[in-house]
Amino acid sequence: MNSADKGAKPRVLAISSEIFAVRQLRLDMPLCNLKRQGLIEDYLITDNFFHNLPDDYRFDCVWVQRVVNETICAVLADRVKNSYLYDLDDLLVGRPSYTMTRFDHKHEWRKAVMSALCNCKLFTCTTKRLVGMLEACSGVCLSSKAVICPNGFEFSANLRKPGRPAGMVWTSSDFPALIDSKDSVVNAVRRFSEKHRLPVYGFGYLRGGLDGDIPNLVELGPIPYFHHKALLGSLPPLMGIAPLETSAQKADLDFINSKSDLKMVEFGGFGHPSVYSAAPPYTESDLRCGVIAQNDESSWYEAMEMIFEKNWKVLDREQAGVIEARNMDRIARQHWYGAIREVRMERQLTGADFKAWFNRTNKTRRAKGLCGAAISRHRLIDWKSYDYAYHFWKEHKKNRIARQEALRTVDEVYGAPLFFVLYPLYKISKPFRKLLRALRSLWTESSAGKSSGTPEL
Repeated sequence: MNSADKGAKPRVLAISSEIFAVRQLRLDMPLCNLKRQGLIEDYLITDNFFHNLPDDYRFDCVWVQRVVNETICAVLADRVKNSYLYDLDDLLVGRPSYTMTRFDHKHEWRKAVMSALCNCKLFTCTTKRLVGMLEACSGVCLSSKAVICPNGFEFSANLRKPGRPAGMVWTSSDFPALIDSKDSVVNAVRRFSEKHRLPVYGFGYLRGGLDGDIPNLVELGPIPYFHHKALLGSLPPLMGIAPLETSAQKADLDFINSKSDLKMVEFGGFGHPSVYSAAPPYTESDLRCGVIAQNDESSWYEAMEMIFEKNWKVLDREQAGVIEARNMDRIARQHWYGAIREVRMERQLTGADFKAWFNRTNKTRRAKGLCGAAISRHRLIDWKSYDYAYHFWKEHKKNRIARQEALRTVDEVYGAPLFFVLYPLYKISKPFRKLLRALRSLWTESSAGKSSGTPEL
């Protein structure tokens, strides 16, 4: 069927390796909004294995998010001649040291991202700054095919009534992006929360080094994306805490500076006056909300006092500005819709067109992978990759993500059959490997002390 027949609207097939917030923020929400506005006829979101893709689903646009699978790249090259939209919201070819996830923990991931960046017809991301960082890290020229699609949200039209913050909120989907400045920011938050007897509600993975540093911290852990936004909308005014490191090694700063102003969208858009680090994601944002602070203890403390004493009085005006700039109706229509039309194909394909080719290619690649693993023992038992897969399985065991979602990620990262075969060995060996790391650390410290001429008593 010809896509242009009788002015037919686009039909989108979206492929994502994500199961968490990034998918809801930059895939589910924009696509749902585009359909609600009548700009697209239909859409379907599937995973890297096309598990839920019906054979008869018709589409003429392909939208790929964070693909980390080279087989998908091969399918796209053959089936749609690389006429697809590729969305990336982070510097996935970077090598940050502080994150819970190591994006380069498997070389195949990096190769897949590089392949998608090189081959896609259109590349979408959050900022021009991220485009430059990706070009510098990957060596791929992206500026000519890059479209900036900032983050937005389906905000309510109702504005919050100004009120003095009744608490504080700190959200981190990964370990906090703080390294050298961590003590300064944490000390300021601790002092301020204790002085004014305010609880500090922590969402996400703040336990990565903050437990015990802030006595008033109420650790709520990771929760689903839209549950978190519902809480931001229903809780009384809170003071948002949004620090980003500004002094660290280049690899970490490149990764951090490639981030977006998402915290401004969330805190400002839901009417929570907040403090933001003087880092490029915030200082270069078009949004005007909260207070920008240098990453030293006195600056952060003074910024929090400023909000608590007077700046909370204008939170409704700041909220209105954020909603006007980043409501999803505008973002979807002015940014995402144009990108979709740019990659629209002349004729429609079906789910069967993709799945048959994918299954054939995937079997070949898996067979090669098993042969390689048999030859190379260190690749068969790759504990670094296993640790990463195990993290998702553990999240399921704690009822934080669905079993099906955990299984999909485990299968993608390590291969589900091999993961469960090695599971008993992993559980047995884990304490011994932890002890070995501790002994190595002690040995390193001891060797460093001797080499520096430290006197022995």
